[in-house]
Amino acid sequence: MEQNINPKKGIKAISILFYILAGIFVVLGIADLFLIFINWTMLFFSIFLIGLAILFFFTAKGLREGKNWAKISAIVVSGLGIIWSITLLFQGSYIAGTFYLILSGLVGVYLLFLRS
Repeated sequence: MEQNINPKKGIKAISILFYILAGIFVVLGIADLFLIFINWTMLFFSIFLIGLAILFFFTAKGLREGKNWAKISAIVVSGLGIIWSITLLFQGSYIAGTFYLILSGLVGVYLLFLRS
């Protein structure tokens, strides 16, 4: 008995993941704005996090609409996530590094081999 996986469900799940990450980055970016009084370099980090949130939001929206640029963007973000998770593993964060490696790897491989 062969089961077909509906690619729309996978894209929907990945876009929900990107929406969640966008929300997390917005919250972290706004929270870091309160640390400007301690260290001015936090302003640049806050702007970076809010920029990532915007990128993730539009990527999630583009994935939902079936845009090819969003698929490419999500693959690139997943590749960067794999590199980041490997650095976490080398730093000794084995649980977090393994979790992010599996998650980024699954998203990247799924989108890379998804037929449009």
